[in-house]
Parts: sequence; structure tokens; C-alpha cells
Amino acid sequence: MQKGMFGTAMRYLVAVGTLVSAFAMFACGGGGSNQSVSATVGLTTATVVAVQTVAFVIPNGQLFNPSLAGAVTLTFNSTPQDTFTLVGTGGATATGVVTYGSTSGATVGSCTFTFLTTGGLISGIDSVTVPSCSLLVRANNVNPGGSQVNGPVTLSLSGGAGTVTSNAVTLPVLLNSNNELFVVNPVGQQVDMGITV
Repeated sequence: MQKGMFGTAMRYLVAVGTLVSAFAMFACGGGGSNQSVSATVGLTTATVVAVQTVAFVIPNGQLFNPSLAGAVTLTFNSTPQDTFTLVGTGGATATGVVTYGSTSGATVGSCTFTFLTTGGLISGIDSVTVPSCSLLVRANNVNPGGSQVNGPVTLSLSGGAGTVTSNAVTLPVLLNSNNELFVVNPVGQQVDMGITV
């Protein structure tokens, strides 16, 4: 008799344990839907909005002009659209217009920086084309359709002299329910990166 009651009690305990486990997994969002994001996004007129007004430190200014031996700071301006500011270590500033060879974040293309003012930073007004311009976006524990998660975003510029990567800036990253990648820019705008991860 006791043996039968013990078996019944054990079955009830197993059933309750199973229900509690299932509830705990449901309450925590499924227990395995978070994912890591590591994406290369082509720089375009649309995707650059995610990093407008962000100061990227480029360790090798020679990428823009042979006379720039040290680091420079590159900022993509929000107003007017598709313009940039380049500042040298001494504070000299050049400005200009940037055009993108890619029209989608899914493909990496070139960037052409056309200088309109040199500000003593570079000699002569000219332009330089960087064959490969992209943003490297990373974040951990991103839940598709969930909240944004802070992650590092870096600017990568590649050409004949190799690849130059900027400092990392921390920006909010999120995935919608279709796993489409968004970066939230410094003014709080969710910018579609044009890729699915």
C-alpha cells in the first residue's frame, strides 16, 4: 500500500516539476532566443544615418592624404546630409562631401571623400576614394523583436594600403521579429541597416 502511494506522489512531483520548468522557460523568453550579432554593413546614404555626429578616430590619416601622418577624427555630419568633417591632431579641420558606391547595407562599396575646404589640414582641394567602407556592428544577447542592447560599432575603411579600423563607439542595437538589424543613432532614431542576421 505504501509503495503505491509513494509512486503516485513521485508522479505528482515530476508533473509539478515539469510544469514549473516550462513556466520558468516561458517567463524568461524561451530560454534560447537571444543571439550574438556580428555584422558588416555597407556604408550608404541610409546606413550612415546611424553614425552621424559620431566622432570616429582613424589611426592613420594617410588614408585621406599622404601628408597626414597621424590620427584624424572623421565625423559624418547630419546637416547637410552626405557631408563630413575631418580634424587633425592639431585641430586643423577640412570639410567636404561624401558619396557612397553602395546603395544597400547588404553590399560593401566605396566611399569618395571630396574636400571642399582644407582648413590647413591638407594641401590642395581634391578627392580620395576608399574602395571599401563599412560599419562593423556587434552585440550580445540580442532578442529578435525584443529590447535594444548596447554594442560596439566601428568604421572600417579598406584600400590598397590595407584596412584601417576606427575606435569603437557604443550604440544601441536591436533586431526586429524578422531578424532585420537596426542601430539607434545618437538622437534616438532607429536606423535600418538593410540586412538580416
